Amino acid sequence: GKGRKMMKRIFTVSGIMNCGKTHTLNYLAQLLASAGTRIDGPNPMTHPLNTDTQYVFEVKGQRVGVGTSGDTDWVIDEHFKKFDAFGCDVVIVACRSRKGTASVDALERQAISRGVIVDYTTLMWNASLPRLIVVEQDVARRIASRI
Repeated sequence: GKGRKMMKRIFTVSGIMNCGKTHTLNYLAQLLASAGTRIDGPNPMTHPLNTDTQYVFEVKGQRVGVGTSGDTDWVIDEHFKKFDAFGCDVVIVACRSRKGTASVDALERQAISRGVIVDYTTLMWNASLPRLIVVEQDVARRIASRI
């Protein structure tokens, strides 16, 4: 049979609960939808920014999976199960901010099993900041530019 395509890169947006991870990754999905083709998941242009979901895009010849949630270990594992099934080259998910939390441990286990180092971006913002939306969009743009 055909050899399984290996995931090449894993990005994560980490942070405490309600710091903007879901918004940031939904903004990222909007950028990826504009830059490529949506293969799976809702339309990011109409999907509510504060609602968690999974997307798969084809961008610059790469299959990219985006999971906007990641507060628990089982959610991380669900994302990887799905994105493996879609043959994703790049995966971007959320996770909690502290080492030793179940979501970070699950993410690191997934990465180690693939020989990939996770690329972390930590959101250090208070969700009530008026400038948070600018921060979220900026982080989304910076990740998109690296795919």
